[in-house]
Amino acid sequence: MNGDAAAARAQYQQEPDPIGRLRGLAIADMKLGNAQAAQASLSELIAKYGAATPYQQAQVYAQWGRSAQALASLEQAISTRDAGVVRAKTDPLLDPIRKTVRFAQVERELGYS
Repeated sequence: MNGDAAAARAQYQQEPDPIGRLRGLAIADMKLGNAQAAQASLSELIAKYGAATPYQQAQVYAQWGRSAQALASLEQAISTRDAGVVRAKTDPLLDPIRKTVRFAQVERELGYS
C-alpha cells in the first residue's frame, strides 16, 4: 500500500498462507508490469481455492482496474457468505471500486449504509 511493489512482492513470496501469498503476488506482479506472472498467481488461486476466495479475487480485480469483475466477485463473496466481506468497508485494496454505484449497493446489502 506504500507504493513499493517490489518490496511487497518479496514479502508476499514469504507469506505462509497460500491464499494471501497468491493474492499478494497477483497484485504486486501486475503493478510491476509482469502481467503473465500476475495472471498465473490469480489462476492458481482460482484453481486451488476458487469457491473459497471470491473476496480475494475481488481485491485482485479491483487492484488490476477491472471494476466489473471485482464487483461481481464481491457480490459472489456476499452470496456465499465469505468471511472476508466484513472488511469491505475499510479494505484499501477495494478503494478503486469504492465510489461506484454498485459498491454502494454492496455496502447497503452488508448493512453499512
